[in-house]
This record gives sequence, structure tokens and C-alpha cells, in this order.
Amino acid sequence: MLLVKSHKPQSTSTSSEQVGAFDYLGTVLQAGSLASTTIAINFGGTVYPWSSGQIIVLFVVGGILWVLFVIQQQLNILTTAETRIFPIHFLGMKEPVMLAILMAANNAGAFVPIYYIPLFFQFTQGSTALRSSVELLPLLVLITVTIMANGMILSKTGIYKPWYLFGSILLITGGVLMCMLSP
Repeated sequence: MLLVKSHKPQSTSTSSEQVGAFDYLGTVLQAGSLASTTIAINFGGTVYPWSSGQIIVLFVVGGILWVLFVIQQQLNILTTAETRIFPIHFLGMKEPVMLAILMAANNAGAFVPIYYIPLFFQFTQGSTALRSSVELLPLLVLITVTIMANGMILSKTGIYKPWYLFGSILLITGGVLMCMLSP
């Protein structure tokens, strides 16, 4: 963090103008919708049954907050098109939408092994929780180093399509091998 240069994207406006232009309503609606939906998904089936009142209410509240967030962002309620928290104009562009979908799929594909490999070690090889986490460290180090190298190379070259293609091929290959090798 000490090596990152300070950058003020809106150098012509003062700090008080930037604070005044912040989309507070959009932030609250987005945070509330994300929190209630995430809590419902995480607690449903584990802490409370899926059909319990708590989970149903969380899903309903999350859905209502998502709808209000979309309306607020679309109509620019208490914000402007330039200062709203979600850049709606990106939804009309094919490339950012496809990159977001691909990034979500790659993250899901990467975090499934991170979750299941320790369980695999614990249930099939009798490892303790601590031992299985130590056995997961090479994967985590590889992922971290690759992400950092990707960021450095991407910022220098600006070329990103081969990374997505090559990474997706590796992800599918690794997933198939993991399925084939598991007992």
C-alpha cells in the first residue's frame, strides 16, 4: 500500500463536493439487498430450514431492496447519472457484461476446490482440519501468485482475452481431473 501512488480521479472538485455527490441511497439499498440475500442463502438449510419464516422474510426483503435499488439507479433518485453507484450504461455493452459473467464463473470454479479439497483430505485420508488446511496452502499460494502476475502483466500489456481463454481451459481440465481422481 505504501508503494501505490495517490490518485484523485476528480481533481477539479473539492473533497466536500465529492462527499456531497456520493450516492448514499444507492449504497444503502445495495448493501441491504446484498446482506439480506447473502444471509438468507447462508443460513437457509443450515441454521434455519428453507421454509422457515426468517429465511422467507430475508429473501422477500432482499428482493424488495433489489427492486428498489434498480429503480433508484434507473431513475437517478437522490443521485445523478454520473454519480450513481452502479454504472447502468455498462449493461448495454457486450464486452463488460461477458467479462463479468466469465469472472463470476471463474471465481466459482476456483472457490469450489478451495472449499472441497480440505473436506476431501479430511474424509478420505483422515487428515485433521489443521493438516488439511496446510495441504491446501500450495493451491492458495499458486492462486495468489498467479493473480498478482496476471495483474502486473495485464497492466503492462492491456491484453486480457488470452488469460480468460487459457484460465478457463485450465479450470475445466483441473475440474475434470479432480472428478476423475476422486474415489
